[in-house]
Amino acid sequence: MYKTILLALENNEKDFPIIAHVKELAFFLKAKVYLLHVMAGFAFPFPGYESWTVVSNETVENSMAKEMAINKEKLMAVAKLFQEKGIDTEIIIQYGDAASHIAEVSIEKKVDLIVMGSHCHGLVGSIFWGSTAIPVRKKAKAPILLIRSTSEES
Repeated sequence: MYKTILLALENNEKDFPIIAHVKELAFFLKAKVYLLHVMAGFAFPFPGYESWTVVSNETVENSMAKEMAINKEKLMAVAKLFQEKGIDTEIIIQYGDAASHIAEVSIEKKVDLIVMGSHCHGLVGSIFWGSTAIPVRKKAKAPILLIRSTSEES
């Protein structure tokens, strides 16, 4: 039933419980896993304007390239965990709105299941940080499995 799984990751320690669940599920189902990380966009991109990051005093392009390399390395490490169990794995890194890209990739790759972490922010947290799961639910066609990303605090 689930031959392709899209696993949306934040590329941080909150992913560990989700990775463990999906690794076992994919192994049991003999499913291919797409590991997706969507890098957040910068707030003020102006065409023709050389933007500089405030923190590192480097161009946005250089900063993004470094972030892309770091995220690729992290996803490759996760892919290795899956591949060691014989699970076919592909990594995808995109840039922009996470919910839109998760839904688009799920449709493009014709996945049977989308797996995402849930932080359980509560009402106040959802107001400040928003929710990725709700817009994905509205845009995607595949079923969505939410896994609590941490046991105590999120």
